[in-house]
Amino acid sequence: MMPYNTIAEGIIRQRCCIIHSWAAHLRSIKRQQQSLDHHMTTTTVRRIISKEIRRKVFQRDDFTCQYCGRKGTADTLHLDHIMPRALGGTNDMDNLVTACPECNIRKGAQDLSDYLRDAISQNTQFYQNFVDSLANTQDLVNVNLGDTKLRGALNKLLFASTIAAMETYLSDAFINTVSDNPSLIRKFMETTPAFSEKKYKLSDIYTWLDDTKKAVTQYLLEIIYHNIFIVKNMYKCTLEIDFPDDMEAIQKAVMTRHDIVHRNGKTKTGEPVNIDEKAVLANIELINGFITHVDKQLKEKVKRSPLLGSLDRKSAGKL
Repeated sequence: MMPYNTIAEGIIRQRCCIIHSWAAHLRSIKRQQQSLDHHMTTTTVRRIISKEIRRKVFQRDDFTCQYCGRKGTADTLHLDHIMPRALGGTNDMDNLVTACPECNIRKGAQDLSDYLRDAISQNTQFYQNFVDSLANTQDLVNVNLGDTKLRGALNKLLFASTIAAMETYLSDAFINTVSDNPSLIRKFMETTPAFSEKKYKLSDIYTWLDDTKKAVTQYLLEIIYHNIFIVKNMYKCTLEIDFPDDMEAIQKAVMTRHDIVHRNGKTKTGEPVNIDEKAVLANIELINGFITHVDKQLKEKVKRSPLLGSLDRKSAGKL
């Protein structure tokens, strides 16, 4: 049973990617919530979720907790509101996700973006966590399942979890480095069209002075960090960190992961994606080399750049 628990831990950020893709819908819900009268918010009637809605949400999410990746049954899993009912959230399917009891309790009545922000801010040892994740994945390659079909399924999970580990490092390293540094926040805003090209009213400017960090962090939470070319530009423009010149192999691995996760292990043409142990190990080596290349530059920047002076040096030394 342990190998499968380890797999679940290894793909936790893969599931978080699914959550990130709901961000646009979450913003829409937030705008609706802001228009609610305080009295209506605090006196919302708690309606029971129908059995039909529960069944459809569980099936849509493949009876899997969307926060930690743990599988369950209709009897053990919970439904969680993206926008909490206490803040005006509804029982519509678009506002519901599957959650295990532990994650549902831990999330409580937090807004989903706050939950993700807290989870990322706690991952200050992002490089060590990345290394540990790859080590666990490599150990699982050697697990003898004695079944060819299960072996193939496990190999696909391990391949996808390696990309998820990469994505987790890229997101958590960038967000934790930038969000607590006013100079880097300013640099990010100046080089990001969503901020630099936006026109503001005078009244908006005063609001932004207070809410800049929150706005930038929220924007960064909504980035899909396996979109390598967007992330490459962010790292270059804000942190002056260069990705390798040849990213073709990385991009190909990301697309393979997409087929595994979003096309049920098939290509656009319907051909099955076959991953053997050799392919898993080659992918681990590829991703490890890429992230090591990035992390080495980040460590150098932390050590010698005044721009990163607000970072905790002791924590940086443990990266």
